[in-house]
This record gives sequence, C-alpha cells and structure tokens, in this order.
Amino acid sequence: MDTLARKRQATREIPCFNLRDLGYSLKKYGEEYSGQLPHKINWCDELIAFDSNSSDEMRKGRVKNDEGLSEFAFNSNLSELKLAELPKDVVLLFETPLAKNPAGGPELMSTDNHSAKGRFVLFGDTHVEFVRAEDFNNLRWKP
Repeated sequence: MDTLARKRQATREIPCFNLRDLGYSLKKYGEEYSGQLPHKINWCDELIAFDSNSSDEMRKGRVKNDEGLSEFAFNSNLSELKLAELPKDVVLLFETPLAKNPAGGPELMSTDNHSAKGRFVLFGDTHVEFVRAEDFNNLRWKP
C-alpha cells in the first residue's frame, strides 16, 4: 500500500477509534448512573461533563469539534433504556453530518461525512463496525 493510500485509510478509521472511545465512555457513564444512558436531547454535553478524566482536547475531539458540533448521533429510540437492556445488534451511535447533540434514527444516516461507501456504527454491545451504504436498511434501530 502506498503512502497516500495509507493516509486515506487512517483518515477513514479515525471515526472508528472515536466511536470505540465513546462506547467506553458510555459504559462508564452507565456504571455511574445505575446503567442509564444519557438523554438524547443533550447526550454529548452529558458525556463531556461526565468524562472529566480526559483532557479538554480529547473530549472535544471525540464528542464535539471546537464549534460544539458532533459527527456522531445518538439513536433516539434508546434514550429511556439502560445499557444492559440494549440488544447487542441495535444501533447506539452512528456517524452523521455535524450537528449539536444530534439524535435520531435512520433518517440521519447519510454518506456525506467521510465516505460514500458507508458509515461507522457503535452497536448496543459497544462494538464498532463499518456498515456499507447498501446495508443501512438492515440495521436494527429499536430494541
């Protein structure tokens, strides 16, 4: 693989690493709050406030950019559930165009952000997968 191809691959994988970190933060958040997930309306803000062990740069890079916008959305169908109640294959967080505390469902899935080929998705068991665009309709959105 040439240098340019490696750089493109590394850029594509950054959201994957950020989602893994967010999955870890969500697990820690759930442990602290009786297993409860953050509320869909302000999930980014709640995670940033909770995850005080990380540096500001790290927290903003994982959840929000400098303008307070996130490239990840929270599956709004899960807001009232506890982490332990989530099926392992349900979408928890997913890549989306930049927004403030984005939450929603498949209507927010697009390929505009990084790759027209698909998106990275964090599932209920906090594993991350790259889902190809043609498989978006096969994703599970409700528990």
